[in-house]
Amino acid sequence: MNQADIPLCKEFTSLKTNNLQTWVAVGGWSLNDVNSTTRIAYSNMVSTAANRRAFITSLIKFMDMYGFQGADLHWQYLSEPKRGGRPDDAKNLVFLVKEMRATFGTRYGISVALAPDYWYLRGFRPADMQDYADFKGFMAYDLHGPWDTDVKALGSLIRPQTNITEIDKGLIPLWFDGVDPSNINMGMACNGQSYKLADPSCRHMDCSFVPGQGGAVENALLHAGLCPTKK
Repeated sequence: MNQADIPLCKEFTSLKTNNLQTWVAVGGWSLNDVNSTTRIAYSNMVSTAANRRAFITSLIKFMDMYGFQGADLHWQYLSEPKRGGRPDDAKNLVFLVKEMRATFGTRYGISVALAPDYWYLRGFRPADMQDYADFKGFMAYDLHGPWDTDVKALGSLIRPQTNITEIDKGLIPLWFDGVDPSNINMGMACNGQSYKLADPSCRHMDCSFVPGQGGAVENALLHAGLCPTKK
């Protein structure tokens, strides 16, 4: 953990009230990047009972140290071989969540992030985690972005990074799997996607684009970067 983040953890958890809990997310969207040194970290951790037990023990120690009240497991690309995934990832994640609940009891909360598109969502077993996770966080954002260029069916056309029609479609596999809608928490984005129009005069949806200027993350505008640009 970066030492500079320690004061931020304390600052964040100090915000908790009787009606507001502060949780920590473990993982993230870049954890399983193709060239990341951490791409197999989650898969390795859940692969054995001993590894899972060590993780749970360490997580409790971390949450107690900084005052977190729950943990979100943000493993977006499990079972995806191009991102270090293995066929047993889904089964092993269920084991982890079940063992976390057995150890946590009601003292800490548990949530699991779910990918918003079926290609990655199919690697999960959300219904099997329903009795152990307080909720599952459906990532209803980043549905589109500059990465669409690499998808033949989409191409370099500007589309909204989030919209209710595609969110509704993305949730359908969960309903077929028997997931209780009340167990789903809709994630919200605090960022925007950045594009540069191929034709500056284009003023409608599906304009062609070339990559735009972002900030700390390429082609993305984070909340802190959006505020100064707001007119």
